[in-house]
Amino acid sequence: MTESLRRLTLRPMNKPQPDVGPNGSQVDRFVEAVDRLTDAQVLELAGWANPDAESQRVLESVRRIAADKAEQAGRADAVGWARDLIAERATRMADSPFDSDLVWASGTIHAVAAERREAFPVLLDALVAVITRDLLTSDEFETLAGPWLDAQGVPPPSRNPDRSGG
Repeated sequence: MTESLRRLTLRPMNKPQPDVGPNGSQVDRFVEAVDRLTDAQVLELAGWANPDAESQRVLESVRRIAADKAEQAGRADAVGWARDLIAERATRMADSPFDSDLVWASGTIHAVAAERREAFPVLLDALVAVITRDLLTSDEFETLAGPWLDAQGVPPPSRNPDRSGG
């Protein structure tokens, strides 16, 4: 793959952002970062989409915890908005033009599109983590947002005292 991968620039979703509590600026930065993902970053995130059975069990448990905490804090609409936003972004990523090196490495355009779609749950987990950041423990936040933080080159909160909390 070349270093000059095309950036995926996507138009904003037409739905207004609901109340995300005190995390509005972080949510805005996250959405802007999603809109600037390179093909390489999308494929890196897609690599996290199929964890082993134990990791999947933990992930599903933390997803339920985050959803419950969001509902209790009156942010269930924000989680639904996140799902719609990431679904729209994932669809556009899957359907956008492909870097020729990616098509060559994957074999077909359909394979690249499928790999891009696999990033959907990882991006959704990360956005829900950002929306509920003030409600989650550091471990819960890292479980949901860890792959995103890794792809962005940011150490997870438990390894960076300046970002710990929860």
